[in-house]
Amino acid sequence: MLLTQEKHKEPQTERELFNSLMLQFVSDYSCFFVPMDLTIQGNQKNKKPLKGYGWSNLTDDKYKKDRARILKNNTDDKTQLQELNRLKWSYKAVNRTKQLNSIFELLTIAQKQGNQYYLKELNGWSRYLHNIDALSVIAGASNLIIFDCDTEGHNSGVIVSDDYQSVNTLKEWCIASGIDFNIFLNTLTVRTPSGGYHFIFRYIDRFKSVDTSIKKQIGFLKSIDLIAGHNVFIAPYSAKVHNGVDVQRYLPVKLSNQGNDFSFEYLEASTSTRLRLSVLPDKLEQAIIKKQEKPMQRLQVENTPKQFYTSTERQKQKASKILAKNLNNFSLAGNGTRHDALLKNVRNVFMFYQYLSDYPKEYILDMFRDKASQLGLSSSEIETPLRDAMKFGLSNQKTLN
Repeated sequence: MLLTQEKHKEPQTERELFNSLMLQFVSDYSCFFVPMDLTIQGNQKNKKPLKGYGWSNLTDDKYKKDRARILKNNTDDKTQLQELNRLKWSYKAVNRTKQLNSIFELLTIAQKQGNQYYLKELNGWSRYLHNIDALSVIAGASNLIIFDCDTEGHNSGVIVSDDYQSVNTLKEWCIASGIDFNIFLNTLTVRTPSGGYHFIFRYIDRFKSVDTSIKKQIGFLKSIDLIAGHNVFIAPYSAKVHNGVDVQRYLPVKLSNQGNDFSFEYLEASTSTRLRLSVLPDKLEQAIIKKQEKPMQRLQVENTPKQFYTSTERQKQKASKILAKNLNNFSLAGNGTRHDALLKNVRNVFMFYQYLSDYPKEYILDMFRDKASQLGLSSSEIETPLRDAMKFGLSNQKTLN
């Protein structure tokens, strides 16, 4: 599906071809997508929504509740204004993303029906979409589950070609769980620019309006993340552009395995073919849920403060200032210090969480996530330090006078 006004127009360049195939994928599987900036300039690595778009799970009701909570808190005017502006722009970004998805849906319908009137009216949007080089897909909203297998040097930047350690770890877990590993070899597999692999499964129809028991999990297995719920993954054919010149893409492959040996070959990039996803097998689903049960229960206990206190309004004001100060400190972190700064500032905030009970934990984490993404940290560089720092802070509560 090319979504062009001209009925038989074919892509003329490699960029046009891959961007068309990227749009074709999100169309075929009704994905909810977010335009992305994956550019790399020198040491600055971006992996964030394009300016004006957002992926936070901010519904109308949640926006109203968060706004009311901010107005209710007796913080100083400057802090309150900063929080209101941050919330407002997040809300606008989410709504703009929803609008773009709705326009894309209209385009796909017009294309299928051959409705030339709407194709002409929306032609400007079609050109705009085709000039986006990368998309992320929200897994849960798209009824997808992804096993994200990283290479050992993923975070360090030292990439070893043909690194199948995490894939082999996945195979060993399948054998131990009584699951046929071939189900992974037969679903859509995408090779990432770092040499890792995304194994993508879809839910059958019964999950469309039902919340699955499977949760996102960083470190599901060693060097393997489970992408689900409101987690995102990069869509097939998306481009990561280095210094405006070197382009690396997330490309579909056919992965093969014999004994301990793995190999891959790239699938043909053609508008006449469709990428095929396998339905998540019941046995695999149950194995995932079983593995997640204990860690998730333990995490809930560890994330609960050991003591509860009655906070005065003055203490709440002080804690709110600590939150604002640490957010600002983290936003100023330079290259090479951002990982440590994330740990330090999140710990500092959650050490005073007994006075921040008006702020849901996930709301605070989302604020740090947004800052970290803006600083160029990837999701795998954010989630584990974020959770570890929160747990440390909650277990080491400090008092305010």
